[in-house]
Amino acid sequence: MNFAFLVHARDCTDIQRKYKIAKFFPKSWVEFWCLHWPPFVVTKITGLKSEKNKNELNGFIIGVPMTAKQMIEYKQVAQKKIIKAIKLAEKKGAKIIGLGALTSSVTRGGIDICDKVSATVTTGHVYTTHIVSSTAMKAVEKMELDPQKIKIAVVGAAGSVGYSCALTLAKNGYCNFMLIDMEKKNKRLDELCEELKKIGKNIKMEKNHQIGNIKDSDIIISATNSPEAVIKPEDLKRGAIIVDDAQPSDISPEIKKERPDVLILDGGVVYTPGVSNHFDFGFAEKENNYCCLAEVMILAANDWLEKNCLGYTDIKNLETLRDAGKKMGFDVGCFQQGGEKYDEQKLTDFKKFLNNNK
Repeated sequence: MNFAFLVHARDCTDIQRKYKIAKFFPKSWVEFWCLHWPPFVVTKITGLKSEKNKNELNGFIIGVPMTAKQMIEYKQVAQKKIIKAIKLAEKKGAKIIGLGALTSSVTRGGIDICDKVSATVTTGHVYTTHIVSSTAMKAVEKMELDPQKIKIAVVGAAGSVGYSCALTLAKNGYCNFMLIDMEKKNKRLDELCEELKKIGKNIKMEKNHQIGNIKDSDIIISATNSPEAVIKPEDLKRGAIIVDDAQPSDISPEIKKERPDVLILDGGVVYTPGVSNHFDFGFAEKENNYCCLAEVMILAANDWLEKNCLGYTDIKNLETLRDAGKKMGFDVGCFQQGGEKYDEQKLTDFKKFLNNNK
């Protein structure tokens, strides 16, 4: 089964990386070009094989030429381009198509466009929930922290991934949560609190609308759909560990420069052995991919058109996708940030730092 995955530029530098000539033009010109250029094939994905007959499947990454900021500011334009991008993928034979980054949020998880296209559409949020949660739990284990004592902040907790990550972590023994999202999403936060209460009476939770209230959190999972960084250096305690799943990143560049006492982990990275997308997405290792793209691969390899995810995540399918991915050799990617892999010495030093500051 052929498949495709939609992406867009995080900012103008992504456009310049794809088209070198764009470096010689003013930013305003590049942005104007983005708004008026049609979707295009970024690259072909090779190496993925059917789980049924081991035949190689054809995959395509389709570019929606808009920056993250433009996706939010020009939502109707973005939706029209996304539909055109899906139709381009359909011409390539794609039967299942994943919505990457903000192409999901600006279409309400695909709900606004699913009746306008023939292919099955998925947000990739189910497998993303698994990988982001697993990355956080792997970090906790690596640093020998106590899941029942540490505080987990979820920034973007009302969103599909943030909401489901909180539930997944609670089911795995984590007990103390700070749930952060915008005030207009308060009803959704209330629903999450009720779901958490059902998991265990010992679970503590606070909800808040101000980023600064993550200050005393040990682990921060960041999964907003903001086009700009929302977490600043002053928002974090010494020894905080951030699992950043947002595209573009929720983490201010100043944190890496000013806060060596904080560990930042890219949260949505999957090791996909044997699969190559022939494009530099900035990962630390060649066989790394985005987890939302990995979900599309799992669905295509297993010929599961009915396992699509629209709107909010239904985590009932999480174990099915997790097990299918594991069978294919998919796993949490190496600890990395901004394309740089953390070596064991760096992780050991951070663990010692945490122990010395208890």
